[in-house]
Amino acid sequence: MKKILALASLLACTLTYAQKIRVEVEQPILNGEKDTVFGTLLSQGESLVDYHDVPLVIIIPGSGPTDRDGNSAVLQGPNDSYKQLADSLLERGIATFRYDKPAVGKSTFSKKEEDMRFEDHVSLTGAIISKMDQLGFNEIFLLGHSQGSLVSMLAAQEFKEVDGVISLAGPGVNSHTLIKEQVKGQLPPTLENQTFQKLDSIKAGYTVEKYNSAIATLVRKPLQPYLHGYFKYTPSEEIKKLKVPVLILQGGRDLQIKEKEGILLSEARPKARYILYPEMNHVLKRVDGSQEQNMASYSDPDFPLVKALPEDIAEWVKSVK
Repeated sequence: MKKILALASLLACTLTYAQKIRVEVEQPILNGEKDTVFGTLLSQGESLVDYHDVPLVIIIPGSGPTDRDGNSAVLQGPNDSYKQLADSLLERGIATFRYDKPAVGKSTFSKKEEDMRFEDHVSLTGAIISKMDQLGFNEIFLLGHSQGSLVSMLAAQEFKEVDGVISLAGPGVNSHTLIKEQVKGQLPPTLENQTFQKLDSIKAGYTVEKYNSAIATLVRKPLQPYLHGYFKYTPSEEIKKLKVPVLILQGGRDLQIKEKEGILLSEARPKARYILYPEMNHVLKRVDGSQEQNMASYSDPDFPLVKALPEDIAEWVKSVK
């Protein structure tokens, strides 16, 4: 009789698991008074109305015109990094919300470029957190990729619903310093020096009226208020202020955010878990040591994610109490 009952129980559990369905819906988020951000909520549950009994990870994108799938209009093709990460996390029982940044994809932005502020990303994250809380998700984690890492830290300080922060390829130094490091050696010496002087002026709060057209995309006047706000924050200092668990993930073949940045964050937050993936680049793909393959992966979805990445994220999320 005991064997029969045990078998019946096993069958019941199997049936319940089999009934889990994939729930994928487009979710609009009101962003301020006039604009809406659109994203994809990916989860699983017993039905289309019962999909909240799993942890949720909000994927906060990096800089530039990045859409919900991790792709950018300035690249030649898609890499689908965020989409692949979301799918892989769902296979491990983790829901995700990923979104088109304002003025990207379906998301709107009614203001002018000079009216955009770095802190707007934090406010938007708060609106997303509030919506996910209203939908019934009880465990909410922020995963910030690249620049989004700093956004996740600032949002977690402000919004109490956050249960943990995941910094993925996030810098540790101030963005003012980081941009200089990324630009160094890419311009003629005289122009490089002029560029650094312009960045210093913007950081100090001055408006730069004249600049070489070759660096307009970096220091153009409408962008300067955004940069001034962005330059105020140092991630290795902000991470110390967090009152929630932290996971720090870094790639060994990241051309944009070097390995030392992950180490700097981990040193600033000794209790955080730090994982280095030697073969992972900035778009989360497994690549060899060549720059050719590294760059090719930015515009090719056939490059695979580092296999351990979603496994480690899911394991850590489920371990947080």
